Amino acid sequence: MFSVWNWLAHPHSKSPHNQLWLLDGGFRNDAFVYYESWSEDNSIVYRITTNTASINKLCSYLTPIKANYVFLKVQLPTPNGAYVALKENAPSAMLPPDDFRQALADKNFVTASPISKAFEGSYIRTFVERNEDKILIERREYKTMRVYTIVWAPNGEECRLKGMNQFIQSVLGGELNMDNWSNGIHSASSAVGGS
Repeated sequence: MFSVWNWLAHPHSKSPHNQLWLLDGGFRNDAFVYYESWSEDNSIVYRITTNTASINKLCSYLTPIKANYVFLKVQLPTPNGAYVALKENAPSAMLPPDDFRQALADKNFVTASPISKAFEGSYIRTFVERNEDKILIERREYKTMRVYTIVWAPNGEECRLKGMNQFIQSVLGGELNMDNWSNGIHSASSAVGGS
C-alpha cells in the first residue's frame, strides 16, 4: 500500500554535512519537556515535545509557528543505560526526569514533565554539537508540526534510522493524519544528515 510517509523517507545517509542546520526552527527559543519513552529496536526512544505544542499547532494556521516533536533514540537497551549515557554526554539541564530512569524497558512509560522542569531547546543543539560524530538526524515538516528524529549511538556503532518512520507513524499516527487531513502536507520535506 502506498504511503506518503514511506515515500518521503530517505535511506540512512553517511553525509558529512553539519547537522545543526536541521535543528533550526525553534530550538533556540522553545522550551521542551520529556513526554514519553519506549523500548524499540534494542534502544530507548524518548519523545521530547515543546511545552506549548497544542498552542503552537493552533497558531500554525495563522503564523509560521509550529509544534516541535523530537524523538531521541539512544542505542542502548535499558532505560538506566540510556540515562547514564545522557548524563555523561548531554548538558545537565537536558537530562530526563528520574522517573524515566526507572521505567521498565518493556513498557511504554508516559509522563509529562511539569513546565517547571522544561529545558531550552539550545541544550538539544549543544548535545548534538558535542556528539555529532555519533548522531544521525532526520527532520520532517508538516503543516502544524516539525518531527525530528535524533538517533544517537553512544558506543560508536552505525546509527539505526531504519524503522523509525514506521515507529513514529504508530505513535503520532492520529496527529499526523489530522495534520494531513486538515490541509495536506504543507511543506513535506525530509532531510537526513549524519556520520
